[in-house]
Amino acid sequence: MNPGKRTLTAIVLLIASLLTFLPVSSQNRKIDSLNSIFPSAHDTAKVQILYQLAKFYTPNNPDTGEVICNNALAIAKKINYQYGIALAYSGLGSALTTKSKYDEAISTLQNSLSIYEKIKH
Repeated sequence: MNPGKRTLTAIVLLIASLLTFLPVSSQNRKIDSLNSIFPSAHDTAKVQILYQLAKFYTPNNPDTGEVICNNALAIAKKINYQYGIALAYSGLGSALTTKSKYDEAISTLQNSLSIYEKIKH
């Protein structure tokens, strides 16, 4: 390979690697922000924060997404927050789908849909 082509290849690889890390850095900042406001949030906001956190984790770490959604579900059920229950079931269904637990995911997503229909959301 000639030196000009080698330099161009190195530049392209450098740019590609930098672009790969930009979304991760942005996501980490969002996760940090959500984690920082979580302790002082009201219960309904905690459910929504947990759902947002689960959305970040589920694609690459569905076990963590599942745990987070189960925590959101527990809080939402404790305060009878129907929208939050539906939201948590929705996130849980996504995590289960990512884990290839399709039967469980379908049942969970149907629970979510049923609640959304009941509350007309």
